[in-house]
Amino acid sequence: MTRRLRRRLIVVSVLAVLASGVAACFSVSGVAAAGAIAFASAPKRAEWKIAQTSAGSFNVASCASTRFCVAVGTSTGTDYAVEFDGTRWEEARTLERFKGEVVSLSCPTVGRCVAVTDLAGATVLKNGRWSRLTTLDPNPGPPYPGMANAVSCTRPNFCVAVDGQGNTETYNGTSWTKPEQVDQDFPLTDVSCGSTGHCVAVDGGGQAVELRDGHWSAPKPADTSPFTTISCVGIHFCVAIDLRGRAVVFTRSGWARPAPIDSLANAPLETSCPQQQKCVAVDSSGRMLFLSDRAWTAPARPKVDSEAFINSLIDVSCPIGHANFCAAVDASGDAWTTNDAFR
Repeated sequence: MTRRLRRRLIVVSVLAVLASGVAACFSVSGVAAAGAIAFASAPKRAEWKIAQTSAGSFNVASCASTRFCVAVGTSTGTDYAVEFDGTRWEEARTLERFKGEVVSLSCPTVGRCVAVTDLAGATVLKNGRWSRLTTLDPNPGPPYPGMANAVSCTRPNFCVAVDGQGNTETYNGTSWTKPEQVDQDFPLTDVSCGSTGHCVAVDGGGQAVELRDGHWSAPKPADTSPFTTISCVGIHFCVAIDLRGRAVVFTRSGWARPAPIDSLANAPLETSCPQQQKCVAVDSSGRMLFLSDRAWTAPARPKVDSEAFINSLIDVSCPIGHANFCAAVDASGDAWTTNDAFR
């Protein structure tokens, strides 16, 4: 289990206790009928190709297209990045040493990525080289406040990062803004920008904050459990998943009611939506779930060479606009790709 995975599970477990104390105060808005989720009758069986890499235990992956993905793994205090060129995963390259661990990665276009570490550092991939780490928050504090949790980019000059103190930071292609606290009650656990200038971040209290027209909204209840991940397409579609293995869909009608898609013990860690009403999620038991036309498949382990895969899937990325291509990474340094995710 990677440090990122351990940290996320510990943090959201603590937050689950905190959230349970205030759950009675929350009234979840939205209409269940508009975003209701049902289970598909059979699990999706996409064909995956797997490649073993020397990147250590993977933490994150991000794809800008079917011909450009980056995954980052950690081994003995060093972060390694590997790139996918549409055909194969290249050799691992050193990204940074002993300066934290990369916990989130976003690649908005081919050749451009931003990665953030759990020690509130950020690095940018440009012209084939990773920049030196830049400090996002000068005062990170243990065990998790102030530490960066996630980053999302829509283009090289627009990225948003969130941290454990409820802060957001915005990148304009050259520099980062100072931390702006938009959530005073809970750490922000993830963020997704469905379009430039519009992002949604979720927190450890089941709330969401929305960036629109340069301003962040106040936290709004969307769930009674801590959120772990969110993925948005455009400004009217997001899927967030909570610690209890429930999915909550955001549409023009608001947030739907939480719908169970997995168990508490196997709650999905990450989700990625390439189009509205099409998403892939991976869980800590090495299983995948697919959303298509408002119906989730039952969790199922993918098959490689007709054998069941048993490991922890850590992250998944499906580039927006490419409905059937996705990449995933696991805890053993394996990188996965498929071209028939939703066929």
